[in-house]
Amino acid sequence: MRRRRRCADCGLGYQTLERLARMDIRVVKDDGQSEPFNRGKLYRSIMIAGTKRPVTSDWADEAAIEIENELLSRETLDVPSKQIADLVMERLVMLDEVTYVRYASGYFGEGGVQDMLDTINESRRRRERTEIERTNLPLVPADADDT
Repeated sequence: MRRRRRCADCGLGYQTLERLARMDIRVVKDDGQSEPFNRGKLYRSIMIAGTKRPVTSDWADEAAIEIENELLSRETLDVPSKQIADLVMERLVMLDEVTYVRYASGYFGEGGVQDMLDTINESRRRRERTEIERTNLPLVPADADDT
């Protein structure tokens, strides 16, 4: 956007050119290396985990966009890959437990079967917590007067 301005001291006119600053999210890997965030890569990883499961391409695309927007709203744009995985898993746990475990299996590390069992149990706890939070109504309305 071009703007015409005038110097407050001398009255001389000039133009400025303003642009939106590009905000690049950097994904910090476990080994310390970083790479630019790639929404397409996130979408593909969700679709791979959701193969032959109830994960539609529209759902995966919407989830990837929501996650990118959430990352852009944070104070820092250097995000550990584990945090991104957690954001994906928060969404998958409500959609499909099998897809959740498939996606989470990439983060099991050396633990193997025990880590997988822990993840399944954690997914059940997350699902229950989310259902409770979603169905519970506040005891006092948010706009109640303090009188």
